Amino acid sequence: MIYPENDELNQYPRYILTLLAAERARLLREGAEPLVPVDSTDFNPLTIALQEIAAGKIKPRVLAPDRVEVLVEGSEKAWIVARDIKQLRAQEEEEEEEVVEVLKAEASRE
Repeated sequence: MIYPENDELNQYPRYILTLLAAERARLLREGAEPLVPVDSTDFNPLTIALQEIAAGKIKPRVLAPDRVEVLVEGSEKAWIVARDIKQLRAQEEEEEEEVVEVLKAEASRE
């Protein structure tokens, strides 16, 4: 069941709201910490995402008509981008592989 009232969620167009809620629910399923109080017996990522949107804890940054980034309220009311944990790990691994390749290339020149 979706708990927030429709009036609280009408601040965004329905399509943007759908993209934002889906992206935030995915982040919650992957381990992001909820920004609103959660009943541990009924953990529904979509409901929590909509509650966070209604509470003003997250907002969208529209990158393209079909892509939305989740902005999360951080310290001192600053907004930060909620990145995908898996994406960051993959990026770190790629960077490490590039460094290893450069080191191997330099070692072979010597």
